[in-house]
Amino acid sequence: MKKRALGRTGLMVSEIGVGAWQLGGPLRLDGRTDGHPDLGRENVLALIRACGERGINLIDTAEQYGAGESERRVGEAIAGQRDRWVVCTKFGALVGPRGERITDVSAARVPLSLEGSLRRLRTDSIDVYLYHTPPDPKEAEGVARVLETAKRSGKVRAVGSSTDRLDQCRFLLGLGCLDVVELPQNILEPREELTAFLAANGIGAIVRGAFAHGRLSGAGRHTVELVHPRRRDVGVRPLCRLRGSGHGVAIDGPARSAVPARPAHDRDHHPGRKDHRGLRRGDRGIGAAAAPARGRRPPGRASPPAWGLGAHLYVLCTLSHIYPRK
Repeated sequence: MKKRALGRTGLMVSEIGVGAWQLGGPLRLDGRTDGHPDLGRENVLALIRACGERGINLIDTAEQYGAGESERRVGEAIAGQRDRWVVCTKFGALVGPRGERITDVSAARVPLSLEGSLRRLRTDSIDVYLYHTPPDPKEAEGVARVLETAKRSGKVRAVGSSTDRLDQCRFLLGLGCLDVVELPQNILEPREELTAFLAANGIGAIVRGAFAHGRLSGAGRHTVELVHPRRRDVGVRPLCRLRGSGHGVAIDGPARSAVPARPAHDRDHHPGRKDHRGLRRGDRGIGAAAAPARGRRPPGRASPPAWGLGAHLYVLCTLSHIYPRK
């Protein structure tokens, strides 16, 4: 697993990390479901440990996830191997005693949140400690002093925010408490201005939402249009359209360069169906086949075809042709 420097923090993190929101079990906020079904404690512990065995060393959680259960499970999973992990957690978003959503980023609350996270994570130090909600301008200077004290005492190594707001990043940088930013970024939302700001100031960046909540994975039924980031004028034709089928991804759009066709053994599974003849030039440009209709499998196959995953890879390869880099 390759590792990268996380800004100027001195931390080296794996290119792939573990997001522990969905690992904390079910969560209800203000009477509504907010999260995922429980995968089961033992399954979660095994998953985190398996990731560690494969070289992943970054794990991200928050005191709100599972009302603290996510942090507890992370702490249990990495116990005895704490020095191999870079642990990121967040403060400011809480679950109240009656399941209500609470936002508290006051200078009085942050030390309590920090001590609670340290206890649940079974550690004496948190590598990356982030605002989970926007800072309160009236409290931000006091919080900055609390975070600086935590850094000097060794309880926190780096601080920052989980946000996509450039103005918030500038505000926190001015207070001296922006070492790392966790931001949603993907090919649909490149956030070029924000990432340029982070790079110019040596601020570490952790990307979440890389697959746009499933829109780029083929897991859901979505239609997404991509427009070149420097040509977002009204009326500009999209570069391409991604169609999630629930099984794979299909691409429609103007072809910019030749791309390889799918191997013959895959094409033969659907004789007579032109849409399943792989990546090719045609009347609609590049057309990557989606997987077969639900419940249907190619003849002679006991399980879904291997190119179901290949379709996701084709999407990334194809976008490198139609989404020019600077």
